[in-house]
Amino acid sequence: MNISDWQSNVRERLSLLLHRTNATLPDTAYGLISAAALAPLVSAIAANDPMTAFSALGLVLSGVSGNLLASQFEKWVNGQNQADSDEQFLATLANELTTNARNDAQWRDALDEIHQKIASLALVQQSADDETRAWFIQTLRAELVQLGNQEIYEGALSQIENAGSGAVLVGEGNVAGERGVVAQTIKADKVHTGDEIHHHYGELQGETDDADEPSQDLMRTYLRTLLNECEALPLAAMGATWVPGARSVSVMFT
Repeated sequence: MNISDWQSNVRERLSLLLHRTNATLPDTAYGLISAAALAPLVSAIAANDPMTAFSALGLVLSGVSGNLLASQFEKWVNGQNQADSDEQFLATLANELTTNARNDAQWRDALDEIHQKIASLALVQQSADDETRAWFIQTLRAELVQLGNQEIYEGALSQIENAGSGAVLVGEGNVAGERGVVAQTIKADKVHTGDEIHHHYGELQGETDDADEPSQDLMRTYLRTLLNECEALPLAAMGATWVPGARSVSVMFT
């Protein structure tokens, strides 16, 4: 199971959960997205295909974090087999994972790492209607404040909020709403979406006016110098989220 296959499986679980009425949703958005992320691995083991599960887990976690989750698979498989429905199992798993994350920073960090590596939150946009999406955003934000990890997710949450109003989303796993734009790369520094002009700062692949070239050269020179001095740029502080296939800063600006 590669990342793309994993994301497809997560999307199926999210659709199953998020198409329920709000009254029957789990009390936790963080647990919901975490259960949806881990359920495909549990199902693979239940189907006597543990190598698929462990190889997928190894793509995103290693060491203590990977062992922490792997040690629970047998219990989760039993829970899935005993549940009356997939929805019941996912709701039970969601509550368990939320409790684990609240009580143990290692659990929280492991789940956060998975969500960052497989871009879990981007899949919510494709799996929920406007009302449920609003519930998810509000509930998750409140939980993240309690967990102390809200900064990690704020960029992705903002994308979900803006996806229906002319947002520009870059990368795999995104779906834009009315007047929205989705692209693997943006080939111009301005994108017109109907209501607004969005300025895109990053890789410029298209032709640009001659007047813009000096400022672009200065920006690349500045970023290259900064990267050489610091060796790594704190993109998280700018709201950036790692997505599978993303190129490093050193490649983008050299």
